[in-house]
Amino acid sequence: MASDNSISEPLSSESILQIESFVEDAFNAHQSAMSFSDAQLDEVICAISEKINKNILWFAQEEVKETGLGFTPHKVHKLGLVTQDVTQSLCGIKTTGLISTAGHGTVMEYGSPVGVIFAVIPMTNPIPNSLFKILHSIKTRNAIILSYPSKTRILGRYFLTLVQELLAYYSLPIELVQMVPEKASRIFVQHMMSHSSIDLVMATGGSGIVKAAHQSGNPTYGVGPGNAPVIICESADIKKAIYNIVQSKTYDHGIVCGSENNLICAPEIYDEAIENLEHNCVAVLSSREKEHAIGILFSDEGQLRRILFGQSANKIAVLCDIKRDYQIKMIVIPAESKEVHRLGREKMAPIVSLFKAPFQEAIILAKTILTQEGIGHTAAIHSRKFVEINDFAEKIPAGRLLVNTPSTFGMMGVSTDLPISFALGSGTWGNNITTDGITWRHFINIKYLAKHTSDIHFNDE
Repeated sequence: MASDNSISEPLSSESILQIESFVEDAFNAHQSAMSFSDAQLDEVICAISEKINKNILWFAQEEVKETGLGFTPHKVHKLGLVTQDVTQSLCGIKTTGLISTAGHGTVMEYGSPVGVIFAVIPMTNPIPNSLFKILHSIKTRNAIILSYPSKTRILGRYFLTLVQELLAYYSLPIELVQMVPEKASRIFVQHMMSHSSIDLVMATGGSGIVKAAHQSGNPTYGVGPGNAPVIICESADIKKAIYNIVQSKTYDHGIVCGSENNLICAPEIYDEAIENLEHNCVAVLSSREKEHAIGILFSDEGQLRRILFGQSANKIAVLCDIKRDYQIKMIVIPAESKEVHRLGREKMAPIVSLFKAPFQEAIILAKTILTQEGIGHTAAIHSRKFVEINDFAEKIPAGRLLVNTPSTFGMMGVSTDLPISFALGSGTWGNNITTDGITWRHFINIKYLAKHTSDIHFNDE
């Protein structure tokens, strides 16, 4: 095997040999997995999930400790979605060979593993995301090589050890799941994902690494940034809408990519929305508080300062000298449309902007917000009128359009019937290849066997 996808910065010969060994071992492990039945693989993924589930609190605590992001109880819930819901959804599915028949047997789908997968893991949820990809990869008989953020590689190594112990117990090669070395450089990672024998790259993380993945020369599923705008219509059940928004944006201290970032409220219910926000322990900033806080919270370009990512609203409020007679769950910054460039960006913390606009202007503002950041990912609406919901669906460029549901849980498939996924495409809007939430079908090549159904006759005259 040889790497032929060029990268400008060279590697040492030792590193090149190391990459070759990783990829060759992965390919051989994938070939060995082909002899395992779906029932056998179900047993393996269930055993892995059970092992992680027994240590779920420890993993959640270690994630918070190593990354400095998020809230332990919510990380327990998030990891539980994978160990339980995702695992259950995979069991019993046939992923190789004949997997589906349609059209009275005239069209049949046959699945084939892609082979060797290189997966970039995000800082925000390294264990749930990597477990999600591992379970899908094993179930589809692929080998996977994981690249963790540098801060989480020690935790990733321990997690991988548990997984590999179970692979060995079930007579699968441990090289079916590998990770890049703990001290691997960015250039090492780029060279590995660009190796010509990597069959698929799955990249979840910051815009830089996702862009590098797309430039790897290999087929790539990339996940773009979120920045969900949320339109709150006059027809909305305002009490329920605000409750859902607060529950959603405070989950894991606001670091979920599809969480609410910018609220756009109808003028007729604006004051009622603020009353409900405050009733839910939200600090809606006064003009004086806003003026003081903006310089602390944001850079001149409108980016939330990284030290605030995944921090509690109460901690952020102390930094900004924001005081209430209740413990603050979320911070809301009232904003005018002309401030959209600075205040209409992604905020990976329990902070949202609040704009005021009638419905058609809200649609335009939501599109503006997504165009400057997060296009293709997620948007939400709270409305009881089909005409508004339909107009929203037709005009907003986002892969997930959520109606009357918490955005975090809706886009994840927890409060909606979307498939539970920890990798969500942003379509061509976001320079991705799909708007799908990634599932097992994205881990295989699907071949279509089509039988003859109609004779063709031409008039040769």
